[in-house]
Amino acid sequence: MRGVSDTYKAQRKRRYRREWRFRLYCRLAMLIALIMLGWLLMTLFALGLPALLGGGTTEGTIGGTTGRGLDLSLITQIDSADPARAGTRTAWFGSAFMVLLAALLAIPAGVVSAIYLQEFAPRSGMGRRISRILEVLINNLAAVPAIVYGLLGLAVFINGFGLARSAVLTGGLVLALRIVPTVIIGCRGALSSVPDQIVDGALSLGASRMQAIFGHKLPLAAPGMATASLLAVAQALGEAAPLLLIGMVAYISSAPDSVTDPATTLPVQIFMWAQGGTEAWSERAAGAVIVLLLLLLVVHLLALWIRARLSKRRSL
Repeated sequence: MRGVSDTYKAQRKRRYRREWRFRLYCRLAMLIALIMLGWLLMTLFALGLPALLGGGTTEGTIGGTTGRGLDLSLITQIDSADPARAGTRTAWFGSAFMVLLAALLAIPAGVVSAIYLQEFAPRSGMGRRISRILEVLINNLAAVPAIVYGLLGLAVFINGFGLARSAVLTGGLVLALRIVPTVIIGCRGALSSVPDQIVDGALSLGASRMQAIFGHKLPLAAPGMATASLLAVAQALGEAAPLLLIGMVAYISSAPDSVTDPATTLPVQIFMWAQGGTEAWSERAAGAVIVLLLLLLVVHLLALWIRARLSKRRSL
């Protein structure tokens, strides 16, 4: 018995050592990631804050170095060949139109697809095989690089259907295709988090499956589904690669009035400014990145707030 006890203690000691080493490696990996993220943010803010505070190098017709103070020209002015006067107003309008169009197209389609695949898809026979194939395809589409959607939009919407390059409609369709898999996966995860006993209890009381799903399960899954949809919108807001392939790299001096007008977005504007090759353009691009990060932070906070509100309403 003593030998067995000593062997057990030695094995337990080795397991504790392996667990300790694994935790140490995880903490080191997290620390390295945080250090790199902190360095990146510090570099970005050091370069971009002068453009927002009016203290950066401004080459062009104005010239010189401006004084300190909040400078809203980066947000309120249109794009210009002079970095001192270049702003993101047209890019804001273009981003708003395209993201809104993408959300109107992708979120309803993604939510309906998620409900069908999770709750109403066949569970046996050929229908089950087709559902499994669709699930694999959706997961693969979510992992496809964004630039592939740009190629798809170029081949289908522009060359196939003859839509105008750099139009709001074209960009909105491409972004909708980009975020549909994200919406489906997120909504399915929210639906799967609700216990099946909720539906079983409703069915046992005489409710139809449609009534059980839409009257009991969907209200419980609504916080997660709303969060997934808003995070998909944030993903569309930060996309630039697919839009570059459909021609959204031209100079746009006015905001679009309809979905057929040419437009640009804030990420594309940042990309074009980063190609300027001078310190003034780099400062302008970094300042626009800061504004974009703040906007994405607002969207994420809005998603958390909506989730909290829906969860509180669900618990009442």
